[in-house]
Amino acid sequence: MPQAVAADPAAIGFTALGHLVPGVRAIAVAREADAPFHEPTYENVARAAYPLSRVFYLVVARKPGERLAAALDAFARFLLSREGQGTVLAQAVFLPLRAAQAGEARQLLGAPAGRCAADAQ
Repeated sequence: MPQAVAADPAAIGFTALGHLVPGVRAIAVAREADAPFHEPTYENVARAAYPLSRVFYLVVARKPGERLAAALDAFARFLLSREGQGTVLAQAVFLPLRAAQAGEARQLLGAPAGRCAADAQ
């Protein structure tokens, strides 16, 4: 889709910011008609000020009172570790979580808010 938009000067399309190609530009948008417009910058997306930014969730099925399967638990903890968030940053597709967000997510897994086992490795 980005290539088709780039080839047609009258085209309008919708894609993730990570999929922009030469000849396509992202535009500033506002949440409401009387709200300020925000450019699609890294900072505005990271602060969720850009209205078309979104959060990516990892949802797991866990029965109340039971632990996750060991492999799934290890994967989720890795994603929430410093190393895992460094990998997210290096891939340049998604923005890494803020430390507080990762801590809150680790609490949902039953790990301490500050650090998890994957951080110590």
